[in-house]
This record gives sequence, C-alpha cells and structure tokens, in this order.
Amino acid sequence: MQTGTRAVSLAGMYITDSEKDMTHYGLPRLTLGAGESLTVYCESNYHALNEYICNFNLGNGETLYLYNSDTREIEDSVFMKRMGSNETYKRLPGCDTFRFVKIKEGP
Repeated sequence: MQTGTRAVSLAGMYITDSEKDMTHYGLPRLTLGAGESLTVYCESNYHALNEYICNFNLGNGETLYLYNSDTREIEDSVFMKRMGSNETYKRLPGCDTFRFVKIKEGP
C-alpha cells in the first residue's frame, strides 16, 4: 500500500528474502498513486494469469525486503510471522503496520 501523498515509481525497486541477493525479484515498472497497492504473490509454485508472482517462497521467520537499486538502500522490510491456511499478510489502508487477512475464496 502506497501510504504517501505523491505518486511513487516502482522502477528500480526489488523485493527479496535474502540480504545476499537484494535484486531477487524486480517489481514491475509501474507508478502507484496515493492509496494504490500492488499484490505480489511470494509462492514459487503459484501460477495464475495476469498476476505478479515472485520466484521465491516466504516462510515463517523470514524477512521480506524492499530494495531500491538506484539508491542502493533498503526502503522497507517486514518480518514474516506464521500464517494459517487461506491467510495473507499485508499493510492495510491508513496503517503503517502489517496485519493478517483471510483470503477470499471463489467469486
């Protein structure tokens, strides 16, 4: 969730679960406006059309990093807690912390 008031470009931004490979998964070259978000599935065996799926899994006790290759700095990070089945971990609108959210099944 883009919590700022100005648009933010994702060009040159990466997510990773390894401090040894900060450019593990390049985010799409999109611009997010205030309040907009991008969902990226961190599950290497997840396959779906028209969705962003990174090439690594996230597990209990790992840290997810948001890395800016232009400044060579970590922009944000979140420690992943144990999730139940049909749960995801995301930043909710108007909130600087992450919360567990149930995944809706079906249409």
